[in-house]
Amino acid sequence: MHNTHVPLFKWFFAISLLSEAKKSISSRQLSRHLDLPVKTAYSLAQRIRKALLGTKSPLLQGIIELDETYIGGKPRYRNAGSKRGRGTKKAMVIGALQRGCNVIAKVSKRYKGKDARNFVLENVDISNASLYTDEYGVYSRMKKLAEHKSVNHGARQYVNGDVHVNGIEGYWALVKRAWYGQHHNYTKKYMPLYIAEASFKYNNRNIESSNVFPKIVKQMMLCIPS
Repeated sequence: MHNTHVPLFKWFFAISLLSEAKKSISSRQLSRHLDLPVKTAYSLAQRIRKALLGTKSPLLQGIIELDETYIGGKPRYRNAGSKRGRGTKKAMVIGALQRGCNVIAKVSKRYKGKDARNFVLENVDISNASLYTDEYGVYSRMKKLAEHKSVNHGARQYVNGDVHVNGIEGYWALVKRAWYGQHHNYTKKYMPLYIAEASFKYNNRNIESSNVFPKIVKQMMLCIPS
């Protein structure tokens, strides 16, 4: 915020609007609220999101739902060979959700068995975790890390007792609603910022709005270069 031509109250207003918008907010809408050029509003929003990218969730424990999703539009030409997920050129996002608690997600260029393993080791306390996934092959060796159970979406099995990935599917729905309803396009360079925004909001969904604002401001202060 320092050394910018935008008044401090507009910075704070932007932070408030961004934190309150469950499915994010477009640069054009932000520019109307702040009475700023669209490019300036976009710059403000991206700086706020960049600060949120620095937030780090503690290691996840308990029941952990693992899944991946693909962000992008529907195929332009529908034919027998059209795909909407795996095997397309859409950007992949992988995530782990501690049931009833936090989510950790990041953009990934690839997702093989080794990548899934490394992602779990980096973000999950495997000594105190049970991993729930779908039938995707990359999860076939998860049982070597921790207890692993799965559901078979290909066979239309979505719940088996308490085994399901509906929690993280709900998080993906919020991510995609922001894409469809507000932004319409993410470049690969800046997609991590939008995922960081979605994750921060999800992880603070049960906190009073008045307490979310200072958390964002504090995070922005931590991102000030020394």
